[in-house]
Amino acid sequence: MKRDELRNLGLADEMIDTVMRMNGQDIEREQGKHQETRQELNTVHEQLKGYKDLDIDGLKTAASEWETRCKQMETDHAAKIAELEYGHAVSDYVGGLRFTSGLARDAVVSHLKGQNLKLEGGKLMGADEIITQLRKDNPLAFEHVPSGGAPFSGMSPAFTPQTQQYVAQAAEATEPTAKAYFTRLAAEQENQAQNNS
Repeated sequence: MKRDELRNLGLADEMIDTVMRMNGQDIEREQGKHQETRQELNTVHEQLKGYKDLDIDGLKTAASEWETRCKQMETDHAAKIAELEYGHAVSDYVGGLRFTSGLARDAVVSHLKGQNLKLEGGKLMGADEIITQLRKDNPLAFEHVPSGGAPFSGMSPAFTPQTQQYVAQAAEATEPTAKAYFTRLAAEQENQAQNNS
């Protein structure tokens, strides 16, 4: 996620700073959890070496359970980090596109996230083809940029049934996240206002 992309979406510098800070905090938190899990797994592996030398079935069972539990935790954290990286790749990709509305943008983001595209070097493989098809199916969702000219969004778009479906899916998928984000943002702004008083 880049500041210029957020600025192009019309966000104020204060909101951009808040979004970037929250984005960085989310990634650092998940990486910290992943590191804690790795350390815990290493500790358990060391304990397992001692347990395996003992010939007590109860200890061996406990060791096996701990190992399974730690592997599951590590897998869960790795999946969460992969999900965050994928989400950021989608946001970066969509940041380079021009839409006629926020709903159109949200629908495309939701659609791309649902495609589970392969991520190579931070690039979504196959995203260009999907966007090309979406532009054909829903031309009014994207701003038209004449060669050498400014973007034109023109009239209010009359959404096709496919666009309406994408918008409905995006609204359904993002509503809880959006509410949580704006609630958290309002609380931060209120705290900042109180600190400035």
